[in-house]
Amino acid sequence: SVLVKVVTGPGTVGFWWRASSEPNYDTLSFAVDGIPLSVISGDTDWQYYLHAVGAGPHDLTWAFVKDASVSNYMDTAFVDQFSFTPEGDPPLIFVNGDGDT
Repeated sequence: SVLVKVVTGPGTVGFWWRASSEPNYDTLSFAVDGIPLSVISGDTDWQYYLHAVGAGPHDLTWAFVKDASVSNYMDTAFVDQFSFTPEGDPPLIFVNGDGDT
């Protein structure tokens, strides 16, 4: 399974991810412009990942690769709460649900 998102930098990418799979064989990887940056496998807890990207468009790719030989745990992986913050944009802080700060 592959998930792709295009962002235009500079900025910062953040997301939570976890795996529930056979350790070292069934993997979830994260790459920017085809360059692998990180891989998780096994039965992991949720982990937050943060990465800065430079100027211009960038392909962000998450890929889950499952081998056919052994099934462990849920045999899946998760990516959640993706965010991209362009450089120079201040974070938005809301005190309550109506948009008042």
